[in-house]
Formats: sequence, C-alpha cells, structure tokens
Amino acid sequence: MPVTLVRKSISVDVHDADAVRASLKERVALEVKLKGQPITKLVFLADGYEEVLDLTTAIRDDRGASVGATFQLLRRRPEVERAFAIIRMDTTDNDDQEHAYALVFEEITELDEPRRWWMSMQEFRTDANTELGHLIGDWLDSPFETPNIDHLMPFLREIAAPPPGSRPARVLPPRATQPDIQVAMANLPPNAPSPTTARQMVELAAQLAVGDLLKGAVKGTIVVRYAQRAWEMWVLGDDMPSDLESMVRYIANKRQPPAEGVAIAMIAIMPQDVPPVPLMQVIGEMDGKFVETRAPIEFPEGPAGPKRLREIRWWDARPVPEGGMWLGVDPVVLFDLGPLAIGEA
Repeated sequence: MPVTLVRKSISVDVHDADAVRASLKERVALEVKLKGQPITKLVFLADGYEEVLDLTTAIRDDRGASVGATFQLLRRRPEVERAFAIIRMDTTDNDDQEHAYALVFEEITELDEPRRWWMSMQEFRTDANTELGHLIGDWLDSPFETPNIDHLMPFLREIAAPPPGSRPARVLPPRATQPDIQVAMANLPPNAPSPTTARQMVELAAQLAVGDLLKGAVKGTIVVRYAQRAWEMWVLGDDMPSDLESMVRYIANKRQPPAEGVAIAMIAIMPQDVPPVPLMQVIGEMDGKFVETRAPIEFPEGPAGPKRLREIRWWDARPVPEGGMWLGVDPVVLFDLGPLAIGEA
C-alpha cells in the first residue's frame, strides 16, 4: 500500500545548519520524553516547509521496501534542501548492559561537492511505570561532517548507499496535515451556577476533562470555552494548524459569541523535572485573571492500569499578562477551521 508524505510549515531557516539541527534535536528530545522513544521517520526540509514519512507506517504498509532506497529517492528531489533520518538505536556494552539512543542522521548534498554525513545521538531509557522517556546526558554530536561512508555505522551505510536491487516504498504526493480536532458541547444544567471566576473555569474544565484524560479516553490537550451558559470542549490532537496559544485564542474569540471564560487541561511534564514527572495541568482564565493547578499522576498498577492524582496544588489568581493571555486576543493565524462536526456531550 502506498504511504503519504505529510507536509507542514516551518519557521526555521533551512539554510542554517546549526539552527535546523538544534530545532530537530529539541523536537526529538521532547518526543522521547512524552512517548518514551523517538518516532522513526524520514524528514525532508525545503524553504518554508518540511515533509515527514513515518517509517513505522511505511514498513508496515509496504513490506519489502527499503528505508535506504526510499530515503535516497526522496532526498534527490530538487526542492529538498536538507534530509534527515530519525532512528532508534539499541546497543549492548561490554558489561552486557543495554542502552537505547535517539539518533538524528543527516545526509548533506551540495552542488559540485561530495556527499557528506553528520549525526547526533541522545541516550535515553523508558520508565516502565510511566512509559515516559528519561534523557541520559546530552546529545553527542559528530565532531565533523564526514565524506567517508566507511566512517558510518553499518545500518547507516545502508541508508546512505542501499544495496543493489533495493526497492523504495511507494510514496504518494505530499499532503498537508489535517487538524486532529474533536468537539463536544452542551448547556449547563438549569440548577448549576454559572462560572464567574478563573478558579471556577478551572473547576469546570476539571469536571469535564480530567477523568477522560486520566483514563486515556481522550488524548491531547482539552480546551474548554464558556459563554452564555453553554460550554464547548475541544480535544486537540498532535496535528494542529498552529501552536497551542493561537489555537486557544482562536477557539475563545473566533466563535460567536466570544468566550466569557476559557481553560485548558492536559497531561504535561515540566522542563525542569529530571527525570520527568507526568502531571495534570489545568489553567483557567476569566474576568482579567488566570488560575493554574497541577497534580502529579501516580501509576499504582503500571502504565496500563488506572491512574490517580495526588498533591493537587493551586496557585492564587493572578492578573493576565500585559497584552492579554487568551480572552480578547485576536490570534495571528492563516487558517479557518470552518464548520465543524460537533457532538453533544
């Protein structure tokens, strides 16, 4: 079965090698933290956009296809400026200790220059209890770009120079990412009080969202908007047309009537936590103020079992920053979601 390249816009300067590599390593590191391992994929960058081929899907849907032949076919397209493979590598040391690495591999091609290769490795381990990835040490960059294919590890040589007769995967033309969005809506019960504070927006979002997030019934970030005794719950998945801040502003202000209050709920990790600690984070905004709460998540029966919250911490209401946060701030976006299929909760 043919597989599809997924295209999305990028803001990094594709001609700045250091900036591109730093951005990609940052994204892969976050992927490892949240998903427990890197997503194996091929990444091709052009001016203003990137195209990604999920290797797990490609190998599953096109048996017998060669990763190396696919990489070489796609990176030779004239619009491609930079080409990367993101791979998981497992090794065993001399003491029989196993090590896992996220590996970023780049092939550099320039006019009238020999091909060169560069790579960087980040060691990690996957927590058996939370299934989050713990980064070990820092990224290990190649000291230089090598034109000598014999310097590469054997499995990377097969990407740089696939064996004769290797067949590339059948790849369909690139398509833009489709927003992964679900929406539910309802009115508050007649006897329920209307939220009037940021804390009450947090409580409304927690009531609607936290249980489903903990059970895994929904995956992603949940945005709750409230206006005129009606609430909407938006579930935002991985593929969004813009960043989270712009999405929340769009949901709050582009639908009529404009929201009186808005809140987000998500399972998150804080950058400063090493090793990462999964927690439930809910932030609400209303009447010029915002309130945040966080609660670490416990896994008493492992990652597949029920989860529970502990030590729920509340921050006092604070004024929204100068210039606004979500409510009343017009999002700078180049998309219009148009009419959505909305389900009743």
